[in-house]
Amino acid sequence: MCRVRIAANIPWYMFQVPEYRTFLQKCCRQQIPNKFTLTKNYLYLCYQDALSSVQHYIGNYHISITVNETTDVTGYYIVNLVGILDAEEPFLICLKMERINHETVACFVNNGLKVLWLDDIPEEKVLVLYSDADSYTLKAATALRVFYSNIIHLSCLAHGLQRITEEV
Repeated sequence: MCRVRIAANIPWYMFQVPEYRTFLQKCCRQQIPNKFTLTKNYLYLCYQDALSSVQHYIGNYHISITVNETTDVTGYYIVNLVGILDAEEPFLICLKMERINHETVACFVNNGLKVLWLDDIPEEKVLVLYSDADSYTLKAATALRVFYSNIIHLSCLAHGLQRITEEV
């Protein structure tokens, strides 16, 4: 039931709606646990299954990392995406909101990869860091070369053109 809810993007608070609970209990012919019990006992298992599924899908592919930031209403920002070279869809591995500088970006990318592979990150497979051309991401790419010797930093062309027009 938890996997279905996650796949369908049905909010967990729906378990507390009396009509919905009654409907589920009638269809399932058994008592439905509340959202706290389901979250505590089953959500982490679903999370682990999703991570192992991503690990299995990535397999022997080479890894590209996309780092892009956006700001929310409180002014915090960063998004980390891990993708696969030659694959159709990237995977969102980590999302964290905090202030950005080159150190936090480098740590965040490394910690994001540790989420997926724990302490056994395949360093030789991490090939591309794709981000905007801000000075802190350029410094972060240099710092990440210490851990991932094959990594190449690529900047988005639109961001590069924007920086040129700002200088002009």
